[in-house]
Amino acid sequence: MLPNGTSVGATRVTADPAYLDFTIVASTAQVQLASGLCAATQGSSSPVAVWEYTDLRSDVRGQATALDRAPAGAPIRYRVDVANAGTYALNSIAFAAPPSWGPATSWTCVGLNGATCPAATGTGNPAGPLALPASSTLRYEITALAPNPIVEGTVLARATAPAWTVRAATSVNDANLTWAGRYVDADGDGYGAEPMVFTAPGDDLVSIGGDCDDSDPTVVPGTAACCAQPTDCDDGDPCTEDVCTAGACSHSPTCSADAEPDAGAADSDPGTPPAEPTEAVASSDGCGCRVAGVPSPASSSLLALGLAGLVGLARIGARRRDGRP
Repeated sequence: MLPNGTSVGATRVTADPAYLDFTIVASTAQVQLASGLCAATQGSSSPVAVWEYTDLRSDVRGQATALDRAPAGAPIRYRVDVANAGTYALNSIAFAAPPSWGPATSWTCVGLNGATCPAATGTGNPAGPLALPASSTLRYEITALAPNPIVEGTVLARATAPAWTVRAATSVNDANLTWAGRYVDADGDGYGAEPMVFTAPGDDLVSIGGDCDDSDPTVVPGTAACCAQPTDCDDGDPCTEDVCTAGACSHSPTCSADAEPDAGAADSDPGTPPAEPTEAVASSDGCGCRVAGVPSPASSSLLALGLAGLVGLARIGARRRDGRP
């Protein structure tokens, strides 16, 4: 406690840590501690002993962690820890952790080691100011929607101690978290399974998708087991059509082994041999296919049988005319 007429001088001493030197000049003075105890009494006009007050040092640390991977438009979560690692309680801590691709939808908060959350839940982006006892932490779990379409995104979680404190060298005010579109590669073959997910970096992520079986490293896009186009399905057989549907190959015969009947054969009299077509219709090309301009094997066989039947009938008629049985 200081009487009227007392002068107080203060000098900031630059050091680590910095501090203030106070000089008190009074005819009489009594220095009283905050506890109420009398620390010293000065009965002359000489300055009392110099008192040193250390500046308040702060050590606020932020940390951001991705909790989910999600396809476009689906919910995704991340956690932000704001810790007071110093030895003094702090209030008025500025805090924000908005995602760059859009606002958060909701959040929850849990206090650790004696910290008390401003609220247990909330909507939108959480924000300060925060109050933290020494060696305590506030843990936020924040939910947002993955961008649709997927683009690269970041979260800058920033926690800043009050300006009237001295920041410790160990303070980490900014915590960055980055996301991008990637595919999960579970079998390590360099190709990921669809769909693309919005995710933070990870060792099991790749930039190429299309893996049809992400549990088998021998199945990769561009092969018969995981096709992307018909040429991936070529089985080497010229008599089949190679088709790629939804990553799976199929092969169907290009022609039937049974040749179609020649034109006009269905209308001919069964008792008379088929007439030779004016234009040969088809011939086998090795796959049972009909090639225009050449009689098919089936047509040639039928013609041969018809000619043989005519020859036989002619012989029977000749024997009857000669009176032979």
